[in-house]
Amino acid sequence: MRTKLGILVLATCITSGVAMADEMYREPLRPQFHFSPPQRWMNDPNGMVFHAGEYHLFYQYNPYGNTWGPMHWGHAISPDMVHWENFPIALFPDRHGAMFSGSAVVDQNNTSGLGTEGNPAMVALFTYHDAIAESAGRKDFQAQGMAYSLDKGRTWVKFAGNPVLPNPGIQDFRDPKVSWFEPQKKWIMTLAVSDHVSFYSSKDLKTWTHESDFGEQWGGHGGVWECPDLIEMPVEGEGTKKTVLVVSLNPGGPNGGSGTQYFVGHFDGHAFMLDREFQKRLAITPSAQRMGSAFDPFSDVQWKASGNAFAAEAALRPPLSIRSSKDIPDATGVLRSRPFKIEKRNINFQIGGGRYPGIAGMQLLVDDVVVRTETGRNNDLAEHPVTVNWDVSAWIGKSATLEIVDGVGGDWGYTEVSDIRFSDKPASIKPVIAAWLDYGTDNYAGVSWAGVPRSDGRTLMVGWMNNWEYAQKLPTEGWRGAMTLPRELKLSRGKHGLELISVPVKELQVLRAERVELASGPIGEPIELLDQLNARSSGQFELNIDVDLRGTKALDLVLSSKAGEKTTFRIDRSSGQYKLDRSLSGVTKFSHPFNAIQTAPMADAGKKISLQIFVDRSSIEIFVDGGRTVFTSLLFPTAVYDSAVLSADGETTLLSAQAYELRSIWAGTSR
Repeated sequence: MRTKLGILVLATCITSGVAMADEMYREPLRPQFHFSPPQRWMNDPNGMVFHAGEYHLFYQYNPYGNTWGPMHWGHAISPDMVHWENFPIALFPDRHGAMFSGSAVVDQNNTSGLGTEGNPAMVALFTYHDAIAESAGRKDFQAQGMAYSLDKGRTWVKFAGNPVLPNPGIQDFRDPKVSWFEPQKKWIMTLAVSDHVSFYSSKDLKTWTHESDFGEQWGGHGGVWECPDLIEMPVEGEGTKKTVLVVSLNPGGPNGGSGTQYFVGHFDGHAFMLDREFQKRLAITPSAQRMGSAFDPFSDVQWKASGNAFAAEAALRPPLSIRSSKDIPDATGVLRSRPFKIEKRNINFQIGGGRYPGIAGMQLLVDDVVVRTETGRNNDLAEHPVTVNWDVSAWIGKSATLEIVDGVGGDWGYTEVSDIRFSDKPASIKPVIAAWLDYGTDNYAGVSWAGVPRSDGRTLMVGWMNNWEYAQKLPTEGWRGAMTLPRELKLSRGKHGLELISVPVKELQVLRAERVELASGPIGEPIELLDQLNARSSGQFELNIDVDLRGTKALDLVLSSKAGEKTTFRIDRSSGQYKLDRSLSGVTKFSHPFNAIQTAPMADAGKKISLQIFVDRSSIEIFVDGGRTVFTSLLFPTAVYDSAVLSADGETTLLSAQAYELRSIWAGTSR
């Protein structure tokens, strides 16, 4: 139970004020033109709605600490998606559970009866997460609830009939995104359900009927689907409209961990059908080719079991797989291999079972220290295998052991591992063919704003700038978590068919302060793009670059600081890839995956390429060719980046370049 003192403390922590912003938003690594909460933990954007001239941003918020915890809905309001005012917490947990992700709409026609014609209700639909039911082993611990506001989102009342959509017995049943379907005068809820989406309809926002499902056979399935969004959009220059389904995926993103994919098709009020041309871009399932020598023999003679989870399973059986017991309630245990010497660069295997990081899965120990871990994805290995590649080159020559761990009971309380192999190369995996909104590792759970006026006509979105692979380990102090820049989504036809592109919203131009225009011409010696900016020391800038690459092998943009840290973005024409390397960017040791090079294919690249780049204290966002390819990536330099050097291998012409110093959005924090 929350005490009056507790409520007062929470309200004080989140309340806006120039003095609070002055102090909190001066913290090291604090974003200066991205939204972040005054303090504590933040993840997914929620309840995105525009009403009465205001953009509302609710978000997953833990007011008690800097890691994920009991979810509340934090709240901020902006007149322009750029400058934000923090408001008190909007939604608190109640007897039904914590407040997980969801959406908000303005019920203009008063279909719910919760408002009036003159004062329509702002209605939030969200997921209740009952942690007590979850710990008891029940599957129905997530359900959809509703709340409403009659004062433009300032205060909220929970609906007395909650939950409005009970759980039918599905473990992952969450993140409702609600929109009005005008042709049939009804509301549509797009809901994430395990590894697909379900569509529900309602006439009054209170009673919901299942319409159809989509996605089990399309796109990426490396993890759970989350935070879906169903958006009708015009195709640029064609006078036609399509429906775009945006879905976040964790893990299974294009460069590891979290990612966001999209589908283009048609929604008729009942079902979503893929555009025929778009179908050609997608594959149904990934596959893996076995490579290297098997861990031989994979038998009970060479493994030692403790606990009761592996008592009957620790034996050799085709196809070289081992699984902890599903038949013994609450069975737990560890199966530990004999010591072995690491002689190859990679350990490859397949894994299934429950998704319990650090509790169930497989781990590698070197000198009795865990150096690699992997868990299941709530998947069955026989039907949905997940292939894992561990790079173990750092421990070649050392003695190591493998542990298969089952530390949890319940239906998904098991671990299954198969085909452990040692190889000098990673397993050859046929890539999941999906359409990705962002190739950077740090744009997740993005959803669009509801209620944007027709006179505006844009589809506007913001995402959580983070990745679940390392989200709770970020080297920040009083706060943890930020949002991406707000973006406009456009549906365009490229060389390979329909594609969803994203560009920074035009409102961001108000942040531009000092401007420097660089002379065009051949790139011979490296060019310092920030050399003429008087205020280089802030580490807050925007770059706009146009280059002719007809004689170019590679083009590098290197951002660096006086501490010798650097981030490199490369256009590599020889490999046909864009590459972002942050391995030397600053503080990186908190996460091994954080150091991996991020890549994207140059599928639609022409002879001329444009770059729009935003650098904040702890992030970089790169928009290539008008947003056809995007990289959003966190950075944690110990000193601000005050240098941006452009260099080329081959004959390259700089067509134009501008550099802008960007102002802080927080009152009194300019330096």
